[in-house]
Amino acid sequence: MKNYSKSEDLYLIAETALESSLAGFWDWNMLTNEEYLSPRFKEMFGYEDHEMESSPEAWQKIVFKDDLPVMFKAFDAHVQSKGKIPFISILRYHHKNGQTIWVRCNGKVVEWSDKGEPVRAIGCHIDITEDKELEIKLKKALNERDLLLKEVHHRVKNNLQLILSLARLKDKNDKVDIQEMEDSINSIAHAYEAIYKSDRFEQISIKTYLSQIIKPLIISQDIELQITAIVFDKGIDFLIPIGLVLTELVNNSLKHAFINTEKKTISITIEHINNVLMILYKDNGIGYSQAVLDATEESNSFGIEIVKSLIEQINGTIKFYNDNGAVAKILIDTCTQNIKIT
Repeated sequence: MKNYSKSEDLYLIAETALESSLAGFWDWNMLTNEEYLSPRFKEMFGYEDHEMESSPEAWQKIVFKDDLPVMFKAFDAHVQSKGKIPFISILRYHHKNGQTIWVRCNGKVVEWSDKGEPVRAIGCHIDITEDKELEIKLKKALNERDLLLKEVHHRVKNNLQLILSLARLKDKNDKVDIQEMEDSINSIAHAYEAIYKSDRFEQISIKTYLSQIIKPLIISQDIELQITAIVFDKGIDFLIPIGLVLTELVNNSLKHAFINTEKKTISITIEHINNVLMILYKDNGIGYSQAVLDATEESNSFGIEIVKSLIEQINGTIKFYNDNGAVAKILIDTCTQNIKIT
């Protein structure tokens, strides 16, 4: 670009200042449609100075076509207002390596003809890719949180209904235990807390969740809790039934297992074997009596009925037996439950 309206020295000073701030400088002669693009302008998109010609056509080849109408509309508004409306536009460019580069384009008409027509415009491009990518991630996170709140609203009602059903089931047997109901409510509450603290709706640490719901149950019992669990993706619809089942099993151990047991232990192991998720609950107490084992086969115990109905919600099976203490083995098909092992 030649025939500057300001001195060559001032022009170079201005361009150098922009280049130092990592902004790409452009200077457009609107009468001849010639345009100067600074080395930094071209570098922003992966090109050496000699690899990209200085012309409007050069940069328009690599800009996203959908963004051009928006940019021209903003520039027309600037011209029509005689410069009173600032020219600012957000553009996406195709980098030489295929990456998308987000740019904020600021410009201004600096010369007008005697008839009030624009003659020359200058401006700069500033790379805002990092900021824009962060903005996109934040918007995605907010959308996920909005979805989460809607899901929670729906599921809270469903799970409160589940607690009510459990209470009615126990009431039929004249064995409503307020503490057990409180434990069930806490189990569900911790599931929602785990979701709230999780970065992803479908990725919640089951080991952390189980620790949160079981430790308060055994804190005054001098019981060692051992939890070994693989990491997998599954949401609250899966966590809550598992949490309620294990709460029921722990309460059963506390009531019946540890008679004259010196070192009390409860262990929970979660493994993935041949497309099956196995959850193994075990205590080192006296084990199930034969009457209890018979009841588990016939499902004529209210506690067993509750546990089995919860496991059925996630298409699983449960088996009770003795092995140096009481054992409950839960098997769940990872394919039918769409469980992703990570």
